[in-house]
Amino acid sequence: MLSSDYILVYDSGNGGKYVLQNLKKKLPLENFILFKDTEFCPYGNKKILDLKENITKKINYLLSTYKIKLIVIACNTISSLFKTYLLNKFTQCNFLFVNPKITTQMLKNKTLILGTTNTIKNNKRIQFYKNNKNLYVLGLSNLAKIIDDNIKKLDTILPILRAKLVPYINFEIKNIVLACTHYNYIKKQLKTIFHQVKFYESSMEVSTLAKRLLENLGLININNKKQTVLILNKI
Repeated sequence: MLSSDYILVYDSGNGGKYVLQNLKKKLPLENFILFKDTEFCPYGNKKILDLKENITKKINYLLSTYKIKLIVIACNTISSLFKTYLLNKFTQCNFLFVNPKITTQMLKNKTLILGTTNTIKNNKRIQFYKNNKNLYVLGLSNLAKIIDDNIKKLDTILPILRAKLVPYINFEIKNIVLACTHYNYIKKQLKTIFHQVKFYESSMEVSTLAKRLLENLGLININNKKQTVLILNKI
């Protein structure tokens, strides 16, 4: 691996773009590939074996086509289901995985976790805290796809959000954990429903970890004059 090799940001859609933005701030001289797997989106309600086969095939292709020094999995569904599998399958790779931010300090107040169905069911951190009396969890099967399809007109999905969130509106929710990177795009819309709420998401944490990991490996790119970003929607 060379310091000039790419950092691959892998997601099912526009959530990866949000993670990429934070990585670019932390690592301004790095070269990036953003892969948005729009043809297989949404991941959150797919059968696990189908999803595993799809991800394996596409990571294999990307690794055989591009020089990649780090893969950042920007999809909580993949992180929740396949972290161990990917680490064992692609032992030649460096991986980092987004993970919902949940702390005991947060759970002193009522906290709502929003994620895909697969993430809510399978994420180890969510499962560890799920019995806390102040924690509420909601799996949303198709919301990531709806966000992608309406990315330039997000206010139009407010009725959908309100319908799904009605049971929680009067719970005095203080924190919302965005356990899907797509959901970063609907903070404004969620604010109209919950008003004084604080959001927690994972892109800042994984960006900090990426910088630390590359420094430790001696793979930080310090000689690049112009950052390259390749955006792939299909492969």
